Amino acid sequence: MPRNNRRRLLRGLAGAAALSVLGLPVGRAGAAPPQVVIAGGGFAGATCALALRRFAPSVRVTLVDRQDSFVTGPFCNTVIAGLRPVSAITQTHEGLSAAGVKVVHADIDGVEPTARRIRLGDGRTIAGDRLIIAPGIDFEWDAIDGYGPDHVERIPHAWPGGARQLRTLRDQLRAMPDNGRVIISTPDNPYRCPPGPYERASLIAHFLKQHRPDADVLILDAKDHFSKEPLFRTGWGARYGERVQWRGGRRAGGRGWSKWMPQASVCVPRAATNTQPMCSISFRPRKPAAWQPMPG
Repeated sequence: MPRNNRRRLLRGLAGAAALSVLGLPVGRAGAAPPQVVIAGGGFAGATCALALRRFAPSVRVTLVDRQDSFVTGPFCNTVIAGLRPVSAITQTHEGLSAAGVKVVHADIDGVEPTARRIRLGDGRTIAGDRLIIAPGIDFEWDAIDGYGPDHVERIPHAWPGGARQLRTLRDQLRAMPDNGRVIISTPDNPYRCPPGPYERASLIAHFLKQHRPDADVLILDAKDHFSKEPLFRTGWGARYGERVQWRGGRRAGGRGWSKWMPQASVCVPRAATNTQPMCSISFRPRKPAAWQPMPG
């Protein structure tokens, strides 16, 4: 079989499989093409939309997301360390539109599972033959006493949240005194991208070594061990010496933060003495984000 014909056959089989997984009809003559509505335009939603268009081009795909651009988590630490601009990790939905996906930028107010419909913040509704919900993640804001959404400009998490959070943390690092300290709070498992906090500590240490040679990084960890620990410890010791310190779990009284006192800029590590940082980063415990299901 010629290569082009084989490729076309495989693509057709993949499309039929995708329709079968979604429970949609395959190639029914005279029938209106099925409609799939995707709520959420991050990695999962965008990848699903593009895959449907490639492997099941007869399906009409509508993707709804409140943002017209998406700042990726991967490589965000290079922005914080000043190695890349925010624009280098900012993606738009233009590629999806070019692939035939109908992109709607709007707030999602709720989901009506039975009616297979989502309700937008402006009162409109979008219905489909199938709904795909891809809301991403959210934080457990009550995990640290005294720290909530109102404090993220002062103590940034700089993980989800777009360019503003990244710039806030980057600017705080640049404004640190030469003998400053960065404190990173890391939650217990599970959370997305287990090496993420330690990659961030490494890139921040790289920045400090170049621009604030007497500053250091203190990681307050809720775990006894962490992802790729031997690799990180070897790298920290070889490149940064004592500039990166890790206090973890029950062995060293780390346990992350138990309380944040914003008026005094003091964090209280679990089973440890109070610590006053010049710059703090909170990796909060996470949970799946969700829109409130509605009757109907």
